[in-house]
Formats: sequence, structure tokens, C-alpha cells
Amino acid sequence: MNRTIQSLLISIFFLVMMVLLFRDHVMPSLTRGRGVEVDRRVLADSWSNQNDWMEIRIGDQRLGAMHSTAEENDSKTGYVMTTNLRVDGGLIRGRLISSSRLNKRLELEAIRLRVQLAGFAGRVMSAEELDSEELPRGAFELVGIVEGTTARFRVKRDDSQQFFEQHLARPVTLSDSITPVLRGQMLNQNVDYAIDVYDPFLGNSASSVIVTYLRDEMENVGGELQTVKKVQLRYQSSRIFLAVDGNGNILRREIPLLAPGTTGAKADDAAKVPTLVLERVASGDARSRWPDLAYTPRPAAIAPEDVRGENKGQLLQGFSLTSLLSQGAKK
Repeated sequence: MNRTIQSLLISIFFLVMMVLLFRDHVMPSLTRGRGVEVDRRVLADSWSNQNDWMEIRIGDQRLGAMHSTAEENDSKTGYVMTTNLRVDGGLIRGRLISSSRLNKRLELEAIRLRVQLAGFAGRVMSAEELDSEELPRGAFELVGIVEGTTARFRVKRDDSQQFFEQHLARPVTLSDSITPVLRGQMLNQNVDYAIDVYDPFLGNSASSVIVTYLRDEMENVGGELQTVKKVQLRYQSSRIFLAVDGNGNILRREIPLLAPGTTGAKADDAAKVPTLVLERVASGDARSRWPDLAYTPRPAAIAPEDVRGENKGQLLQGFSLTSLLSQGAKK
């Protein structure tokens, strides 16, 4: 029974890591029709720097926190997006960092992701260690670069590496680039809006994420009752629900861990199913609670030769839920 519980917790950990990463950076392909296409020039014209701190939990169980940033690069020729995430919920422990580069049109140019899974007794690396020049032993890394209409990627762990590529019909962006449409009056209620994004893991394809402004709700925000927009991001059979304040800030992300309808819940109601929640936390409070998340990962300086080569080894050889647990216990 204990092994079953441990495996379940580690499975949830994998889900948490992947969902948290890709809800900010990439989305899987859609099977339904497109909505009103969002003009990327509107996104670029409405862009503003972002600096968000989020607490992570499933239901009432706290798992960790995440710090994400998005800002212009030093040369003012594009944008850099970063994520520093730590999960430390008892048996569920690890760290994820990412850095992405976009041009002035908010089109994806390069991306670098690293994940460390610590096991239930292993040490969670600091963000600086995971972000070192050399990839730490046991950690996973994905690097990618977009060249014309082709996105090329390399996934690496220790001495093993795999290369793959995705052909693009047209330029794609990261899902966090949709943030400007949440501000002001850019969304009409119950109208579907679409923007092309790329997903290197969940489906390995480029397609559209559908954004729908569902309704307004009254919520307590910072001790004051305010009108909050409920916005839905839809992809495949899954959904992400956003609570957005009047300034376009995302206060909360709710990610149902079961597809809507499987438990009898309404299609736009995430509260009726087990839900992964990311709740916005004030910067000052967050820095005092999670000082290790203040570190900003290095820019994704990916060269074409980094994503070309020969496959070797097996990335997941000997890597299972049981071995993940045991590798931490041996340290």
C-alpha cells in the first residue's frame, strides 16, 4: 500500500512539473476549430513586463511556489521569459527552471528548460546549481531553437541525448504572450479567441490555444471585494481557468486534473474535480517565504549546433517511479 501511495505521489509530481511548465510556455495541439485569431501586433503593442509569484497547491495541500518573469532584453530587440519553480511537498520534491527568447513580434526564437527530480530523500538543487554552465548529473535539459519554419530540439540527461524537429506552418509564440489580451476590453464575453503556440512535449506539434472570457465574479482581493474575470484556456480535452483582476493580472490559475465532465462537474467549473491551483502572492511576502526563487535563470543562448547531432543512449533507461524513490534514499 505504501508503495502504491508513493507511486501516486510521484506521478502527481510529474504532472505538476509538466503542467506548471507548459501552462506558462507551451500548449498542446487542439482538435476543435479555431476561434477569432488574435493579431500578434496587438499583443506586442500592449506588452508590459511581468514579475509574478505563485503558490502551488492541490486542494489545500501546499506543494511549493514559482517565480516567473517576462521583460525586454538589454538590447531592446526582443523579450526574455523565465521560470524558477520549486516543489517540496514531502515526497514530491524537485526544481524546474526555464528561459525563453522571443523577438519583437513575440515569436519564439529559443528555449531552454531544466528539471531536477530529487526523490523523497534527495537534496533539491539550488536554482544556481541547476542553471550552471554544465548540466548537473541526473538533471534533464531541453534546448530548442526556431530556424525559419522549423523548430529543432535536443533533450539531454547525463550521457544520453535525443534530437527531434517540428515543422511550423507559421511563426508561433509562448502561451504567456497572451497576457495582454486579458487587459482592458480586448476580450468579448463568450467569444473564442485563438493564437498559435508550440508544444514540444504534449503532442510535439504547433497549433492554437483557445481563450474564452466566460463571466465576471465577485471575489475578495487584498481585503476588498472586486469584480474578477473568469477566463478559460482550452486545449485537447483539458482546460485551464484563470481569475483575472481589472488590470489584467492573473490572480489564480486552476488546472483540473481530470477532464471536465468525468465527475459530473459543469464544463466551466474546476471546483468540482481535483484541481492544481496556482495562487498569486504579493512580491514582498513571496520573497520572504521563498528567497531561493528570487534567482532569475540565464538567457537562453542557444546556437544552431546545439540542436543538431546524433541520438545516443536512452534518456529514461533505468528511470521509473520506484527508482526515483530509491535514488533519493541512497543519498
